[in-house]
Amino acid sequence: MANRLFVGNLPWSATEKDIREFFGDGNECKVIQVKIITDRETGRSRGFAFVDVSSPAEVEAAIRDLDRCELGGRTVNVKQAEERPRGERSEPSRDDRGSNRKRDRDDDRYDRD
Repeated sequence: MANRLFVGNLPWSATEKDIREFFGDGNECKVIQVKIITDRETGRSRGFAFVDVSSPAEVEAAIRDLDRCELGGRTVNVKQAEERPRGERSEPSRDDRGSNRKRDRDDDRYDRD
């Protein structure tokens, strides 16, 4: 994880090739892997990706040289990726999704008398 970058605010049309070219264009970064994060249901890009480079020095160079640069008409954010502990996903509770709402007890529709 030490050599992984978070790249945010990507255009939805950005491809792995676009991101590799962005990192390789005039920079000394050797990109190992690009993982564009997509929506589970639609398959569309969520506008961010993770990029693995070969060394910690390349992580620093990429952040210094590429953060706040433009790709596809958008200003991208490049920073070191933070590891998320396993098993800690931020999922909404049932109340947040609206499927477990409490009924208004003053509503006449629910009176059975």
